[in-house]
Amino acid sequence: MPIPFPLLFTPIQVGRREVKNRIVMTAMSGHMAPDDGSLTERELAFYERRARGGVGYIVVGAAFVHPSGSFGAQLGIHHDDMIPGLSRLAATIRQHGAVASIQLHHAGRQTNSRVTGHPLIAPSAVPCPIKQEMPRALSRDEIAEVVDWYGQGARRAMEAGFDGIEVHGAHGYLPAQFLSPRANKRTDDYGGSLENRARFIIAVVRRVRREVGPDIPLSVKISGHEYAEDGLTPAETPLIARMLQDAGVDMVAVSAGVAPYYMTVPNMSLPRGCYTELSRAVKDLCTIPISTVGRINTPELAEEILQRGDADLISMGRPLISDPDLPLKAMSGHPDDICICIGCNKGCHDPTRGDRSTACLLNAEAGYELELREYRLGYRWEL
Repeated sequence: MPIPFPLLFTPIQVGRREVKNRIVMTAMSGHMAPDDGSLTERELAFYERRARGGVGYIVVGAAFVHPSGSFGAQLGIHHDDMIPGLSRLAATIRQHGAVASIQLHHAGRQTNSRVTGHPLIAPSAVPCPIKQEMPRALSRDEIAEVVDWYGQGARRAMEAGFDGIEVHGAHGYLPAQFLSPRANKRTDDYGGSLENRARFIIAVVRRVRREVGPDIPLSVKISGHEYAEDGLTPAETPLIARMLQDAGVDMVAVSAGVAPYYMTVPNMSLPRGCYTELSRAVKDLCTIPISTVGRINTPELAEEILQRGDADLISMGRPLISDPDLPLKAMSGHPDDICICIGCNKGCHDPTRGDRSTACLLNAEAGYELELREYRLGYRWEL
């Protein structure tokens, strides 16, 4: 019997690593970590459940590379003390056949000093429109130090046994602040032209690659469009992606938006597959694999996007919160049994809840995998 959704379940090469299918669990912060950024049993169970559901490539995120870049309750990769917990996480993901990658992150100006305990840093002394706290512009020597934070984070990821690394260069965080003219007002060789604004993220990529070697898949997440005044546009982002490819990146993950977050986590008011035009523009200029994201909540839509050539891989976040067995159900010919994410954002991304940890309006198990391990809800899907 032919495999349903043949492109979606065709293996793909990312760098020197074969991935068993085209479904990527995109990096999300589960807000399950304590202040020190250490792994909790609850977060470990959350990732184990998604890996067991058949996804091909999991990007753990977002892991802060220095305490000054944390936005709170997120995993840390800033200290060697994190390595034992991260090692357990990588091994848990890999035992189910998924590629285990981890996202390196620094919030820059897009946090606040009450959370970090450190002064905010950014390319320029321009406050985030949402956080509204004035950051301090980094000196050239400090930029080199921050680049090394990413390198040390990559080293720890390798020591923990991760298969891949992703640099978070989207959604208004520190690398995106350098890239975007709305945040970067520098007049030195880190500001002005697109090549200058890309200098920081290129330095990060080269530093990470030097740390991990040629065999480890290295991806970068970028915003294909910031949808903000004076922000990045689709005229620039494919050029950035090509620079990243030339610097040694194996995959570019195309997302969109900047704070406020209604575009970075698109709700039901936006169409399904809302960023495929952005990924197609990047794909047209690059030869490395390109992933796309944005309300791609069914295997039918994912297959259609691949058939059109808008992307090479399909990144899913909330659809795998809503149903971690989505890949197995699709592959086994039971797509009608998928609990489809509706983009309500009421459990997974609702700050009015007070508790920001992952939950789901449609899946009572999400975020409570540890507690419900002996009392699984619904069916277990096995090939």
